[in-house]
Amino acid sequence: MSSIARVERAPSERARSASKEDIGGHPLSPLLMGNSPQSPTAVTLCSAMEQTRPYQRSLYRLPVICPAMYCVLSAVGEGKITNLSAMGCTIETDQPLLAGQNVALRLMLPDQHESLPIDEAHVRWVHGNLAGVEFIEVECAANLRLHDFVWGGTVQRFRSIQQKRATS
Repeated sequence: MSSIARVERAPSERARSASKEDIGGHPLSPLLMGNSPQSPTAVTLCSAMEQTRPYQRSLYRLPVICPAMYCVLSAVGEGKITNLSAMGCTIETDQPLLAGQNVALRLMLPDQHESLPIDEAHVRWVHGNLAGVEFIEVECAANLRLHDFVWGGTVQRFRSIQQKRATS
């Protein structure tokens, strides 16, 4: 029996910036929100500052170039993965995808004999034939392979950067 893992997400910005009223006015609500006890004004200021900070990725993206296949409804197409993380990738496709649609993927990673199945992925953005895809459902064994590949590539890239710095 094959098990499928739902990929866990970090709490949304809205959940992170909850106010005392959202938590029912509990006197320890600043502590529950991860803040030290402060006046309600200070909590509001922190929430506003969180919303204005620049976008940062939570996971490292590994630059790769590997072939992939995708399936949308009954249409199958080919593409090329240009960067990869444990939670998503950028894919260049033969036909443009639509933002908001779900796709199934098969990634042909360079160091593996079998393709890596992504049962469900969500297209987050599209620019021509490039699309940013977030992995939603990945079989547990495939998820382990994906994490192992990304981690190994990240360590290898880090060591390469260290060697270049040491020789220059």
